[in-house]
Amino acid sequence: MTTPYRSPIERHMVFEPTQRALIPGLPNPFPLRDYAPSMLAGDPVTNLFLDTFDEVLAPIISTLDCYHAYLDADLAPMDFIDYMSTWLLVSSEQGWTDSMKRQALAKAVPRSRWRGTTQSISDRVTELFGGTCDVTDSGDVTTANEFEDPSTWSAASPPRVTVTFTPAEGSSVKESDIRAALQSVLPAHVELVVTVVT
Repeated sequence: MTTPYRSPIERHMVFEPTQRALIPGLPNPFPLRDYAPSMLAGDPVTNLFLDTFDEVLAPIISTLDCYHAYLDADLAPMDFIDYMSTWLLVSSEQGWTDSMKRQALAKAVPRSRWRGTTQSISDRVTELFGGTCDVTDSGDVTTANEFEDPSTWSAASPPRVTVTFTPAEGSSVKESDIRAALQSVLPAHVELVVTVVT
């Protein structure tokens, strides 16, 4: 039994489902032989050389033809999902499943409008851990109809967000899990208080 021929490039490549690499048998839709000068078209060495380039260029052309799919969170390969997450500042905490990463990336742009609000905090927690989440913050606004000396104002209490989470039945979520998930959503100067109702 003879071993099928594999090019030097193919012999050194490691094939993974999410890697843009050599794809055996993928044709170049624009073969370089068609563009060779007529004096070289019949030369077997030149044709072999051009076929080698076609083998290398075919995956690049295929990737460019499918580029719209790379920008779709439901279709893109996982390594590209991780790469796009760095564009949109989507943190992917340890333990996230692939579907969690895809969902977080798909909702990143709409969620950015609400970043730092109680709605975005609640959405983040329920999206990752299920259950129900109640978020309250200490923010308020004080107004006055007449001028007041700022030195007479009472000291403002430090900003605080309180998250009360009730996990779904059968799930175990720790307070540290919720804190880690909210690091990229919560403003840095705000104190976080987490309560997990058991």
